[in-house]
Amino acid sequence: MLYTVIFCPSDLGLQPIDFVSMLTDQGNTEDGTALSSLLNYVVIHTISNTEIPISIKFIDRTDFTLPEQVTIFEVLPLVRSIQEMLGQGRIAKPDDFLLEGQVYAVKEAALPSQGINLTNVEDRLTEALGPATTVGRKGLKDIKSDLQDAMDDADGIVDIAGNESLLDVLRDALLMATQFATQGAIPESEYEYSLEKRDILSAQAASILSQLSTIEAKADNGMLELGGLVEIEDRLDKLQEIAEFLFGRGYRVFPEFIFYNQSEIDSSRANNSDLLTDAEDFAIDEWLQGISKVRPKMSNYHLFSMVGECLTNAIPSKEIVQLPIISNTDDRWLNTELSAGYEIPDEAISMVLDLPSGYLTSSLQAGLILDEWTESIPNPNAITGVAINYDQPNVEAPNTLLLAVTPEETGNWLWNDLMDTLNETLSMAKKRAVDPDILNAHSPLGHALPALVAAIEAGETAPGLDFSRNIVDAESGQIGPISIKEYIVAGPE
Repeated sequence: MLYTVIFCPSDLGLQPIDFVSMLTDQGNTEDGTALSSLLNYVVIHTISNTEIPISIKFIDRTDFTLPEQVTIFEVLPLVRSIQEMLGQGRIAKPDDFLLEGQVYAVKEAALPSQGINLTNVEDRLTEALGPATTVGRKGLKDIKSDLQDAMDDADGIVDIAGNESLLDVLRDALLMATQFATQGAIPESEYEYSLEKRDILSAQAASILSQLSTIEAKADNGMLELGGLVEIEDRLDKLQEIAEFLFGRGYRVFPEFIFYNQSEIDSSRANNSDLLTDAEDFAIDEWLQGISKVRPKMSNYHLFSMVGECLTNAIPSKEIVQLPIISNTDDRWLNTELSAGYEIPDEAISMVLDLPSGYLTSSLQAGLILDEWTESIPNPNAITGVAINYDQPNVEAPNTLLLAVTPEETGNWLWNDLMDTLNETLSMAKKRAVDPDILNAHSPLGHALPALVAAIEAGETAPGLDFSRNIVDAESGQIGPISIKEYIVAGPE
């Protein structure tokens, strides 16, 4: 008999970020991922039978009954886009919402509650390292201790009968270790109870304990170094490093912050309709579609938005924040075509925000800067000082060499000989440089010119173009042309 069981990430105790990190891109949606290994273990452990063939289908939606149910295959493009955004994006900070000229003065006048607050990040990483102080939570040190105790208890088993629960405790302790940056923590024995299976699980536990000890040492050292840091940026970098020790490379820390200029941001959001007065319908979507063609990060976000809309049937809320606010009613979004005469501010920030429902600027903030760039908007008119058009000097190697040969070897050059060589070269160059179009249009000699120029050799020792050699004396009383054939045969006297 064929049984079908539909699992959701929540059924496995997975948070959305866990689901994203477990679906690594292996080029195969059917196996090879941590999620597949976890599903396989959960199913076998639940039915307590390894003889029943299990097939994990990431594509089949045959037994779905609700429209919001989707397969792993369908959600995979969305997950990959999220993975790329997390890897390529930059953590948002309150300074990102300030003009460059404002940063120093605003931060100097800021309240203690404003700006980045690292307390929550520090507390959560301390809790994750352990020992945990919150009831119901366990940190790495707690899980490591539980795994050590479970392995010791299992190793002390002489007769498996009556001690089966000790193997289940060891399996549960191994599963808890998957929360951290360990490799191969999913139990290799799903449900069977024997001394052989005990040995397999114990060997696996020893390997995981070694990994946990390494992670613990790095995180402890990071926490000690954190205590000596004062600057916010330095402390944030160290907290990011500790988080990667605990949870693996690519894990991102999102610090909370309070806006320095909340009132300005609220005013800009309230003026979105005025900012888009001169824009066409769906201006933000058209801008996003256009910019995604030339910026890879925006292309990835555009894909994320489209897939998300298809899967959830919900259109994300996108709003504009543009600073400075010159006039609440006359400001226009700088990413649209501006009307004639609109005065562009010397410095501006234009941001498009993808916001969750119920968003409030007064709450603690956390976000990701997906892409950023600097753009100059040219004015149609500009007042200049003195404008001078000049040719940029070029330094180039010579491509023509004139070799002068002295007509008489006297041991030194004569000025006139050198000048005659140069003048003769320029004269012949001009003869050869006559424009053929001019010759054809203005001269009957266009079919013969430009002419060849060759040396005249008086001694007849080299080929030349001395046509005077063709002149011969006619015999006395001869009238008419001389026969060339006769001349060739007889030759000149």
